[in-house]
Amino acid sequence: TSDLSLFCFYNKTFEDQFHMCLEFPAQNRYIIAFPLVCGHFQSCAHELCPEERHHIRERSLSVVNMFLDDMAKEAKNILTTVCDEQCTMSDRLLPKHCALLIAQAVNRKKKDKSTSNKGKNAGASMLLGGAGDDNDRPGSESYRKTREELTT
Repeated sequence: TSDLSLFCFYNKTFEDQFHMCLEFPAQNRYIIAFPLVCGHFQSCAHELCPEERHHIRERSLSVVNMFLDDMAKEAKNILTTVCDEQCTMSDRLLPKHCALLIAQAVNRKKKDKSTSNKGKNAGASMLLGGAGDDNDRPGSESYRKTREELTT
């Protein structure tokens, strides 16, 4: 394996790489490696310079604390976003919203029966899911429309 302890002397570059990794969602799973690399900073100190060990240890601890704080903030932001979305979806399931959907479906069913008698399945298909209301219905967010639209 390679020795990444040299990042001890390139703090700004190391922090920039951490923040780039933190901002890119596909790389979030690798951010735990940055605090682990800081554990190897002490191997940069030479045996003949013991006075550097304390300084390098303090620097590595401060960088680890900063990384862990940023990771905790990012986790808090993600959890807050997920909780907000869950509350919004739960709100959409309240009876006041459901009654509106049922009333629209019944009105469509009556309208279809009065204008044309296409068969028994026309009203049932409208009741189960109209063509125009798919985006407004609870649960539609669980389906991916195309391969490019990934849910995060």
